[in-house]
Amino acid sequence: MSASIARSAFDPNGSTSDELARKRQWTSERFDKDGPAVQGTSRPAVAGLEVLANHDAVQKNARLGKPLKIGDVQYTRGLFGHAPSHIVVHLPSPGAKPHVRKWITERIDKLITEQGIDLYRQDFNMDPLASWRATDSPGRQGMTEIRHIEGYLAYWDELRRRHPDMLIDSCSGGGRRNDIETLRRAVPLLRSDAIMEPIGQQNQTYGSALWIPFYGTGIGGLDAYTFRSQMTPNLIGVWDMRKRDLDYDTLRRLMGQWRAVNANYYGDYYPLTPYAPGDDAWVAWQFDRSGAGMIQAFRRPNNLDPSLTLKLRGLDPAAMYKVDDLDSGDSVTKSGKELMETGLPIARPIAPAAALLTYERTNPAEK
Repeated sequence: MSASIARSAFDPNGSTSDELARKRQWTSERFDKDGPAVQGTSRPAVAGLEVLANHDAVQKNARLGKPLKIGDVQYTRGLFGHAPSHIVVHLPSPGAKPHVRKWITERIDKLITEQGIDLYRQDFNMDPLASWRATDSPGRQGMTEIRHIEGYLAYWDELRRRHPDMLIDSCSGGGRRNDIETLRRAVPLLRSDAIMEPIGQQNQTYGSALWIPFYGTGIGGLDAYTFRSQMTPNLIGVWDMRKRDLDYDTLRRLMGQWRAVNANYYGDYYPLTPYAPGDDAWVAWQFDRSGAGMIQAFRRPNNLDPSLTLKLRGLDPAAMYKVDDLDSGDSVTKSGKELMETGLPIARPIAPAAALLTYERTNPAEK
C-alpha cells in the first residue's frame, strides 16, 4: 500500500525472524476479524485515511505546534513523511486476502469520490522481499509475492474502472516499479528519488526513454547544463519561489525553451552516442516526430573534446531540414541524407555544456 495511506508492519530492515513472525501474527489476528485496525488501538485503520483527507489541517496544526484530533486520536503529521506509530496501518498482500483488497478499495474509492480527487499517487517505500520469503514455506517460495502483485493490479484496475479519467502516479521508493504491467495503468511522475545531479539525470533519460514514453523528475537548475540535464516530459519544480533574488529571467527563458520542445518527447527516441557513466564524455540523443524533432547533447565537465558530429536517425533522406540552435540562434539547412550520413557538427568550447537544437522538415530535396 501507499506510504501516503498506510505504513506496513512488514518492514524487514533490521527485523529478526521472530520479529517478522510477531508482525505476521499481529496482522493475521486483526484481518481475521472485521477489518484492519490502527496499531495499538481498537480504532479502525480508516483513521489513517481521515488524516489523508485532513492533510492540510494536519500540516497547519503541525506548523503551529498543535496536534489535530480526529475522533479519539491525535495526529501531529501528515501521511506524506513518516506517520506517527499510533496510526500505522498493517496491510498484508491484498491478493492473498481478497477481503482486505475489497476493504481498501471501498475506502479509497469513497475518499476519491467525496474529495473529488483526479490524481492518485501510490508510493511503496518498503523492501518487501524478506517478509514475502518469510511468509512462504520452503516449497512455496514466491507465492506471496505473486498474490501481492495480482492483488495490487486488481486494486488499480478496479479504481480505474470506477474512475476512468483519474491519473495514477506510480512512484515507488525511487522508480522501482517501472514494470510493464504498472506502466499500462499508471505513469511515474517522479521516475526516481535520485534527482537533481546532472550526469545521473542524463543517464536516467538515456535509459528511461528507451522504454517509457512519459515520466518526470525534479528540476531545480538555473544554468542551461543542469536544467537541460533534468528536462523530461514532466517536470516537478523544486525552486524556492519565496526567494526574491532567484534569477527569474533565466528561469523563464529555460522554462520557455522546455515548453517549446516538450512535444518532441512523444516522438521516436534515438540514442546518438554510447551510454557513458563517467564525467568525461559527450552524451546525446534525438527525439523525432516525423518531420520535426530535437537533439540534446551534453559535454560533461571533464570532457576534452570541444565538438562532436552526430549522425541523426529516422529522417527522410530526400527532404530538407532546417536545424536551429536554441542558444546561438544560428540556423542551418541540410538534407536528411547529409544529416544521417555525414552528420551534424555541434561545438561547445567550455565544459560542462548542454546543446539544445530543434529541426523541422522544409521542402523535399531536389533530385
